[in-house]
Amino acid sequence: MVIEEKYSRYWVHITSVLLVGALLFFVGYTSIEDILWKGILRLIAFGFLAGSVFSGLKVMQGKHTVEVDIEDDNLILTYRKKDREVSRDTFALDSIGNLYYESHNGFWGMAFFKDFNIKFVPTDSDRPLTLVEVHGKALALSKENARKLMAFISDHAPNAKISSTSDD
Repeated sequence: MVIEEKYSRYWVHITSVLLVGALLFFVGYTSIEDILWKGILRLIAFGFLAGSVFSGLKVMQGKHTVEVDIEDDNLILTYRKKDREVSRDTFALDSIGNLYYESHNGFWGMAFFKDFNIKFVPTDSDRPLTLVEVHGKALALSKENARKLMAFISDHAPNAKISSTSDD
């Protein structure tokens, strides 16, 4: 089974708009004589340039895909970015206990940008662990991908119980 990280296709457009905005404000900054407006335009141009750098890094990073396999009573998660294996996690199926997802509102708390992280409580612990994470960063999943992965795991893990969440 293969699932994908939640990723917006608009990052390229956002980067382009921010770069053009930075260029326009920089040209305005260099062509104006008033010291107050010069400082304001320089600050705005820098803000647009910083935003374009961060969104450009997001574009360069791309989205992760997660291959989910079951081998020898182990859940194997293989993380790929641009068809290259980045990381691999292995969990014993009988150690997966309570399985649930947490929802997070993204951009300024708007529900439209909601993403989900799958967590589980191991059978030998009370501390929840994030299931899908790469290098310490939890990957945001869509609700459909989160539910699909949880159903797949609960079908194969003998101790897994899906907890209901109020954030649907």
